[in-house]
Amino acid sequence: MSASAIGLDATAAFGVARSFSGRKWILQKADDDAVREFARANRHFAHARLLLTSRGVKTGDVGDVLNPTLKRLLPEPNSLLDMERAVARACAAIENGERIVIFGDYDVDGSCSAALLHDFLSALGAPPRVYIPDRMTEGYGPSAKALLRLKDEGASLIITVDCGATAADALTAARDAGLDVIVLDITRSTARRRLSRKSIQIRGAIRRGSPICVPRG
Repeated sequence: MSASAIGLDATAAFGVARSFSGRKWILQKADDDAVREFARANRHFAHARLLLTSRGVKTGDVGDVLNPTLKRLLPEPNSLLDMERAVARACAAIENGERIVIFGDYDVDGSCSAALLHDFLSALGAPPRVYIPDRMTEGYGPSAKALLRLKDEGASLIITVDCGATAADALTAARDAGLDVIVLDITRSTARRRLSRKSIQIRGAIRRGSPICVPRG
């Protein structure tokens, strides 16, 4: 049965002329020669071949795209600017028996990140406290009030995961109070320029985010 016979728009991708958001799906044009080469080397449905080829996936990269693994695709951690400084500060905290707090987020990736880092540090003999802000009363990310309260409770190093890149005021308050903070966040940092004007040494990001070390000195 043809697309027109069942009321589908033949010019729309997969016949979707109007999605839930009211948009028409249109496939990006793919090179015909690339599609044929892809078809010879990979046994996938025609739609899959077209989609992958139109997105620039090369024949030899199909496995990494459809079956990605951390072993093959996780980037070298030190490619993130300031990572060496962040590792050195964390190692010093572990060796000196300092109190470390992981400041997480209430969404899935933030919670998972906090849990993974908690287990890792615990395995090194330095179990940290995990702090997840209350979504209704504290909102998203670290606040000056929360960070200063953690310092009063004995924390000397805060590691934020999946949050913190935009928390210029909170990070400044922590720095001024003598509290070290390492920010691990994929969000593009809007705090970087403001913090730089306050003489806090941080570096730029690779891709969408990077560790940000906020030292006391």
